[in-house]
Amino acid sequence: MSKTLFNFWLDTLLLVLFLLLVAVSAVVQFVFPPPVNADGWTLWGQSYGAWLSLQFGILCALGLGILLHVMLHWSWVCGVISTKLSRKKRRMDEGIQTIVGVGLLIVLLHVVGGFVFAAWVMIQEPQTAPAKTAQRTVRFVIGGEQQV
Repeated sequence: MSKTLFNFWLDTLLLVLFLLLVAVSAVVQFVFPPPVNADGWTLWGQSYGAWLSLQFGILCALGLGILLHVMLHWSWVCGVISTKLSRKKRRMDEGIQTIVGVGLLIVLLHVVGGFVFAAWVMIQEPQTAPAKTAQRTVRFVIGGEQQV
């Protein structure tokens, strides 16, 4: 398969994934009731949670497809940056381009991971009223009389 044909099918797949993500997101946002009231509601046999899982799965597939797309066009991206946006008008060699690309990917993954970690550390449980402790009344019967 030629590079052009591969790029065409990858771009077609990205378009289909994007449209699926839009459709599933619209269902989750506008068809189901708010999440606190969605328990027990189903659409085509799938619960609210299943639709959210589908949405996340499509989002991950779209993200991987976009990553592959950028990787396939990385030399073009580096060429545009080095010749059109920087003061230097010469292109980076491919080894440097690869190092820059891997470094950028590592930085971006750390930013996303840091965000998820911060959310995981800072999440708060809902505030609930203190549970009323059941008061036990112990009754003793001494000599036929009840004492409390």
